[in-house]
Amino acid sequence: ESARLASRCDQAACDSQEKSEKRMQERVQENQTMRRRLEFELRETQDKIEHTKSTMAHTRHHIKALEEPMDLTATCSSWRKQRAMKEHINDPVSTALQEHRMTVLAAHQD
Repeated sequence: ESARLASRCDQAACDSQEKSEKRMQERVQENQTMRRRLEFELRETQDKIEHTKSTMAHTRHHIKALEEPMDLTATCSSWRKQRAMKEHINDPVSTALQEHRMTVLAAHQD
């Protein structure tokens, strides 16, 4: 009787150990799958961050490129305003400067 009971206990222990091993392997697989997914999403997020940084750098460059023409038109207008009052007329140069300024402002708005 006790040998049979010991045999059943041994069998139950073996079954429990197999079940535990199987569950542990399933969890290891789940964790590895989750890790791969998270690593993929991390790479994807880092790529998006780099793309955003690149876009911001290009935008800064374009904004900087627009500042120079704005400064030049402002300087030209300033010089023209320093002339004598009788020379404050709308001539083709003044008109061209104003049109250029408006074009640069429109490009800056876009």
